[in-house]
Amino acid sequence: MGYHTKVNTGYSVAIGSQAEIAERSDRSSLVGYKTKSSSYYGTVIGAESTIGTSADYSFIGGYKSVVPDNVKWATIVGSESKVRAPVARQLAEVQLLKLIQNTVRL
Repeated sequence: MGYHTKVNTGYSVAIGSQAEIAERSDRSSLVGYKTKSSSYYGTVIGAESTIGTSADYSFIGGYKSVVPDNVKWATIVGSESKVRAPVARQLAEVQLLKLIQNTVRL
């Protein structure tokens, strides 16, 4: 619903102007101006924010924020923010290593 708004998949909602939900983006929700989701279950509330391809289950609440491709479960609350993919992967690896170490100690 809105000016130049595109919804290319089922079960998705886009409210605002120039919002776009790409194919392969089922169950995505966009509210705002120039927002875009290219991922499954992506949610964007704000303006000029983007969720990249295969960044499934990501959430943005803010202006000019970006979740890049292949970063799943990212959450951004704030403006002009970006999740850096290598940092997200490193954090996941550190958490996995800690989990393995704690399991070995038991």
